[in-house]
Amino acid sequence: MTQAELSELDPLMNVTLKNGLVVKWHYENDKTVHWDSSMSCETTEMFYLDNRTERDQYSLFEDGTIMSHFDETTLSTWMYCLQPHLLEDGSIRVVPHACSARLKKAQTVVMLISMACLLLTITAYLLVKKLRNLHGKCFICYMACLFMGYLFLLFDIWGLSQDFCMTSG
Repeated sequence: MTQAELSELDPLMNVTLKNGLVVKWHYENDKTVHWDSSMSCETTEMFYLDNRTERDQYSLFEDGTIMSHFDETTLSTWMYCLQPHLLEDGSIRVVPHACSARLKKAQTVVMLISMACLLLTITAYLLVKKLRNLHGKCFICYMACLFMGYLFLLFDIWGLSQDFCMTSG
């Protein structure tokens, strides 16, 4: 950053203490927040949280965790980093950045495990003759639909469904 940009930077952030009190914290000098091991901000696949928008509002806690108000998820210190960011309105603020690639990989692994288990269950229901009654056939159809839903969600996570978005929907 240039000196002019640094002079425009507001270095204070709101931190929620254990007792619920919100205090101002200087992101470089004050050591109010106890960081365990903060993630590196050297990756290019990052998204940032701008608490001025309703979807990106968050609370930064004393232990270094961040809670998103939109979906009430919590990011630990290894899942994000704090760095200055030039926002759309031209202002520069210190905002948390999270790595979208790490989230994609975790979601992909969980989805693939779920899909494999669904296939195993479908196979078991198809192989065991006693399970192929009306209730079992309905359950097989449900699991097949769930498998397809996970598959298209996986395509969406990796941005592969843009050409057939309406069809996958």
